[in-house]
This record gives sequence, structure tokens and C-alpha cells, in this order.
Amino acid sequence: MGGDGQCKTLTTVGAAVSGGAISGNLRPLCGTLAARLPRAAGQAPPSERYAIPHNPASTHAARADSPDWLPLALAILLGTAAIVAGLIAWRAAVHAGHAQQEFAISTQAVNNANVLQQNASAVAFGERNLFLSFRSAMAQNDQARSAEIRGLMDAETVRAVDWWLAKSPAARPTSPFSSSNPDWTTPRRIINARAALDESVVSLHSAEGQLRRSHNLEFLEAALALAFLTGGLTSTLGSAAAQRVLLTVSAALLTLAFVGLVVLW
Repeated sequence: MGGDGQCKTLTTVGAAVSGGAISGNLRPLCGTLAARLPRAAGQAPPSERYAIPHNPASTHAARADSPDWLPLALAILLGTAAIVAGLIAWRAAVHAGHAQQEFAISTQAVNNANVLQQNASAVAFGERNLFLSFRSAMAQNDQARSAEIRGLMDAETVRAVDWWLAKSPAARPTSPFSSSNPDWTTPRRIINARAALDESVVSLHSAEGQLRRSHNLEFLEAALALAFLTGGLTSTLGSAAAQRVLLTVSAALLTLAFVGLVVLW
């Protein structure tokens, strides 16, 4: 018997015993008892009888509803990002290799400049000493010693001294090692040393430029990693607006990386 039937029976018994005196007091008790006693099979309260059953799968499907074009857009975006990332990594490695090559050329040019400078200084010091000894022997009219010193000179120094001797004492400079002497080749060696030093500076600047490009490309590669991240998170969101925002961010980062690759190529 259900709770309603038991309540009616209890009320009838109360009315029969007291003549209806306590039947009114039993009604609230019967209401509470009817709510707590189990109901008959097949009977359910109205809230349960008319409630719509909950389906978790349908709620999840409604939350994860995505546009039909999203998988294709993500595939195109991530595939393009992968290609651009590969090109960026390749160009960064190429620029880094060129930077190392330019650094090596710059170091070698500095070494060459140092060697040329040392050789030019040694030649200038030696030819001046020989010329002073040669002039002292000539002043002493020591032909044998003059010939011996002349034999110690190299061909360029001999030509420079002969040019100086061919000039009249009033027209010639105090030394054959003057810029007016066309046969004096030592300044050319100094110029070559300075040119080698300038070449090292140019190579160093080129290496710095290559290294800067490599670092900028590595920065673009890091920005492209964010495009992969936002693109991967797009499919996990349930809001279509949020998906469009993340997809737009990914496309913007991919565009930035591609433009940077073209500029820094």
C-alpha cells in the first residue's frame, strides 16, 4: 500500500476512535508520513515523473560542436607552419655557417696584416741601417766597404739608392727613402698591410651581419612555435568564437614568420 492509502486508513481509524477530534491533527502527520514512506511500484513523484533524463554525451557534443571547416583550416595552417619552420631553421643554419666563415677570414686577414706590417717594419729598419753604413763608407771613400754593403741590400733598396745617387746634391732629398722616390717599395708593403687590416674589418662586419640574421631567424622560429601551440589548442575549445580567435592568432604569427623569412633570406 502506498503512502496515500496508509494516510487515509490512519485518518479513518482516528475519526472512529475520537469521533473526528483527532483526525484534523493527524492530517499534517499523514502528509509527512506520505512523503517519507515508499510509494507503490510504478509510481513516482511529479518532479521525477516529468523530468527530462540527463545525457552527458549530448552535453559534451553540444559543448564540442565545431565548424565543419575547422579541421581543414588547422591542417593547412599547421602544414604551412611546418614548412616555414623548416625553411627558417635551414636559413638560420646557413647564416650561422657564413658567419663562422667570415670570422675565420677576418682572423686570417688580421694575421696577414700583422705579418705584412712586421715585414715592412723590418725591411724599413734594415734598409735604413744599410744606407747609413753605405753613406758612411762613401764619406770615408771606402770603396770595398761600400761595395760590400751594397751587396747586402735587396734589389728594391739598391734601385732606391741608385735613384738618390743619380740626383744632384741640391735636388735630391736627404734620404732615398722618400715618397718622391718611385723606386722605394717599402711604402707599398705598408699599404698592403693596411689593406689586409681593412679586409679583416670588412669580414668582421659581414660576420656580425650574418650572425645577427641567424639570431633574428631563430627568434622567428620561436614565434612560429607559438603558432603551433595556439593552433593545437584551437580544437580543444568548445566556443566557436574562441576557436576563431586562436586560429586568427596562429595565422598572424605564421604570416609574421613568413614575412621575416623573406626579409632575412
